[in-house]
Amino acid sequence: MALTRLARLAAPAGFVAAVLAVAALILFIVVVGSGTISAAAGSAAFYAPTLASFGSIIALLVALVALFVRQSGELGQFGIVAFLVALVGTVCGAGAYWSYVFVLPYLAEQAPNLADQSSGSVLVGFVVSFLIMGLGWLLFAAATLRTHVFPRWTVMLLMIGSVVAIVPIPARTLLLSVAVACLGYFASRHATTTELAGLTDSRPDNLVTG
Repeated sequence: MALTRLARLAAPAGFVAAVLAVAALILFIVVVGSGTISAAAGSAAFYAPTLASFGSIIALLVALVALFVRQSGELGQFGIVAFLVALVGTVCGAGAYWSYVFVLPYLAEQAPNLADQSSGSVLVGFVVSFLIMGLGWLLFAAATLRTHVFPRWTVMLLMIGSVVAIVPIPARTLLLSVAVACLGYFASRHATTTELAGLTDSRPDNLVTG
């Protein structure tokens, strides 16, 4: 029953991830606009889009675990490996967004030119992090497609979102979050059905009603 409850987190976690990803995009446009990152990061308003992005990817982590639990019996060895790669990649992506929240404002104050540049090991770290994340989710989507647990269109959307997450564009995880929310909806429906079936099976067979 505990695992069933965990699987039910896929829907709300996916929904939160999608909403926060949309909010992050809108807030980034409003706060940063056409200006420099260093100028925007110097204001308290910069925490709005960065915290939204960070919260979105944390919600994706929760949803990933919930989706894995939902179909763990059908995934097989390949699915387990794919889940682990996606998990590591999403953690790396979370670390990248964490740096926007806690590191970039400091750099904007102490070394604004460095904050505006994307080069060296920082650039490599971001590229590798989201590359692993995107490939991990793509592998997880491929494994999910083989289980036939979710509607095919939701898994295909997850595949597209995984590829988009690799591309260095604003709101790179938005489509991935929407796809996860769709999968989460079906995972929660199944979890609810499982719970109801468990309650029915647990009733005494010799129950006598007047």
